[in-house]
Amino acid sequence: MSETKYIESWDEIGILPRRDGEKHKCPNCNHQRNDKTDRSLSVTPSTGIAHCHYCEINYKIMSQHRGFEQKQKDLEDKIFDPELDKQNKDAIDFLIDRSISVSTIKRYKVKTNDEGIIFELIKNEKVVGIKYRPIKGLRKAVSKKGSDMFFYGAHTLNGDEKDLYITEGEIDALSFYEATKIPAVSLPNGANNIKNLVKRYWHFLDQFETIHLLFDKDSSGQKATQQFIDEVEGRKNVYTYHQNYPPDCKDINEIITDITYGKEEVNDVLKYPVKYKKQKDFFDFDINFPKGVFPSIVEAYMYEVSRVKTLPYELLAPNFIIALAYCCGDRFIIESPNRSMEIIPSVWFAMIGESGVGKTPAYKSMMKPLKDYDHEKVREFNKNMSSYISNANSPKEQRAEIDKPRDDSMIAQDVTEASLLAYLGRPESIGTLMYFDELNRLLKTSSKMKVNNTINETLMELWNGDSKRVMRKSSADILIEAQPAHLIGGIQPEIIKSMFTDESSGNGFVQRFMFCKSIEKQRYLSRRSIGKLAIKHTEVYETALTALNERLKDSNFRKKELIEFTDQASEKFFDWSDNLRDEMKEESSLVKSLVSKLEINCIKIAFYTQLADDWFNSARLPTMINLESTERALRIMDYFKYCAQFVIGFNMESQNFKILADRLSSQGKNWKDIINMLIEAGHPINGSKLSTFVNKTPKSVNQYIRTRKVR
Repeated sequence: MSETKYIESWDEIGILPRRDGEKHKCPNCNHQRNDKTDRSLSVTPSTGIAHCHYCEINYKIMSQHRGFEQKQKDLEDKIFDPELDKQNKDAIDFLIDRSISVSTIKRYKVKTNDEGIIFELIKNEKVVGIKYRPIKGLRKAVSKKGSDMFFYGAHTLNGDEKDLYITEGEIDALSFYEATKIPAVSLPNGANNIKNLVKRYWHFLDQFETIHLLFDKDSSGQKATQQFIDEVEGRKNVYTYHQNYPPDCKDINEIITDITYGKEEVNDVLKYPVKYKKQKDFFDFDINFPKGVFPSIVEAYMYEVSRVKTLPYELLAPNFIIALAYCCGDRFIIESPNRSMEIIPSVWFAMIGESGVGKTPAYKSMMKPLKDYDHEKVREFNKNMSSYISNANSPKEQRAEIDKPRDDSMIAQDVTEASLLAYLGRPESIGTLMYFDELNRLLKTSSKMKVNNTINETLMELWNGDSKRVMRKSSADILIEAQPAHLIGGIQPEIIKSMFTDESSGNGFVQRFMFCKSIEKQRYLSRRSIGKLAIKHTEVYETALTALNERLKDSNFRKKELIEFTDQASEKFFDWSDNLRDEMKEESSLVKSLVSKLEINCIKIAFYTQLADDWFNSARLPTMINLESTERALRIMDYFKYCAQFVIGFNMESQNFKILADRLSSQGKNWKDIINMLIEAGHPINGSKLSTFVNKTPKSVNQYIRTRKVR
């Protein structure tokens, strides 16, 4: 666990950071390092946090973190019981500094020696093992030779619990009990030897109906979580919680010791368990948008917005990409990794969710400063156009020489076909961002593609990076130059049923969308007031986004730039692309069509992750797409891939029924298994269509469906 020190100013540790993302020498460990030049301390002045990647220490500015004075008062007022006074006072202080109270120390029978803390592993009221944790130096718990490595804290259980809470480390078990008053146990070997642990002590785990895993959020903790789940697969209900930890907290103790969050945050984390599904089936695509792919400034803002406004994170993330796309205008062109084509980074997002899930608020939250900027451009254009028309209508001798005003706005919202085509055809256009409250009308017309469906054809041409001439009978033709054309909007699950039929899959319009599946609206209202935190993150996010927009819209920097992939990034993309094609080679033509569009979209997302990283961390514009940004983009594209598969599965038509039936048949499953899977996934099914592929009459299939639903 990392240590946190509160300081009054950066001067106190001898640094003077000017912007987020700066690296400095760590005052805590630099004097012990062989490489005295290593700048291992990352500093984020906007949030008042610095973190050393070598010794793991955190520094936090007091004035930027609420409740510091109260924490200090709690420490000053701590009362020692006579038993603890006899122990190593430094060791007890070590625990109390980490927000562990005297009552918790006594409940877990924590002891000390001259070097640090002693954790006794107690089984059947007998001490079967001992672990030591020094409070200086390495600070890593080690076990006494010959110890029986049992779960620490098992002696705190009453014996009649149906639920077992497990943390990764001993301090986290103490912290969890401190925050919730629910006894917890910890892994005896941290994140190691999970398989042997479950096998050896299954008789202990088998007492409980449900197991709750609160392991660390780092890679080893998540790996241990998956290993634990794999070992108990099908035998126990398992819930995980690391997905709910605040962005800058790795484990339970970091949550309760962070003044920003505190003990109440742990109770909030428990409100939204992620249940492990024993069998992952064809329709199980309930995955979350990956964390850690955007700069910390952005993710901190998105995290707070999702809490304060109860908006799904999965809807905020694509709207951040849309915000970046708006800022770029037509400044950038991307060269594909194989250097065979130049790509205009147009992105299309469809937010799938029931009415009221928060699709429009998510767009407004991420786009607010840019919408204000765009509205100001519209007001300026209307004012200038009014003056221009008035001047043109005045007598010739009174006319002034006024140039026709330019419309520099980019946002078009719920427009008609004619007005949108005229908007796209502006000579001064640097791109267009189209927002639709409901994509229903646009997507429905795409599924019935006709010769005169000009708007859809035009948008597809722009997505491909081509120009388009729109011929008109009653007016002059419109020449729409190649430009970015971004689309985002919401659509309800029921409406999208008709989007992926055999008849509509050939035009390719719908396949260009990246689908964002919102599982459900987050009902996550915290008991405490976090409005000020949201305001702080809002100011940082909106200031940086506004600065990016002003920089890219500055007429002095209007030169178009070609952005290339580095060699390493290209190789990473090719590996992903090859694996994707292998994975999908047995799928339908519809799925294969989606795959080809995913590859192009991946190139665009890699550019936007690079832009986000360079600007929000270093206030500079990208020149190349590096390996790190490409890896983050691939994680994002895995999310979009699964969402696309969900959409296709949700709209299962004949060819997809056949794929599913053949797949299950090869696994030895019968037609009833198919129906059970569809019903459990909440999938709308057509008994008549399904009967064709299971060699049963429609009557028998529909009868089984009715009886199955009654249960």
